[in-house]
Amino acid sequence: MKRDINIVRQIVNEIANSETHYLEGPSKLEKEIDEELLAYHLEIMKDVGIIEGKILKADGGFIVFYRLRLSWLGNDFYETFKNDSVWEKAKEITKEKGFEALGVPFDILIELGKQIIKGTFS
Repeated sequence: MKRDINIVRQIVNEIANSETHYLEGPSKLEKEIDEELLAYHLEIMKDVGIIEGKILKADGGFIVFYRLRLSWLGNDFYETFKNDSVWEKAKEITKEKGFEALGVPFDILIELGKQIIKGTFS
């Protein structure tokens, strides 16, 4: 399975925009994202430190429950890309440079977003 940064952004936005600032499962994301794909993304996001919290799995490996919040890194990602125009510009730039849309390492992607934001102030 391959990371889809658009799904990462969708999950981050869901947490940041929730009343409690937690994502608790089952959630509406399970209606929008395939269960296996959602589970994979929650796991890798937790592994790298974008989200923190509990993920409980059944014997078959499927997620039964989760309660997750954004970490400092997750909040940085949200603040960098909460604006759709910054997100779209980052996709445009990476594609122009020959990368799959947003197919760059996470830290470089955040730096690119910051550069786009800085450019709006000059």
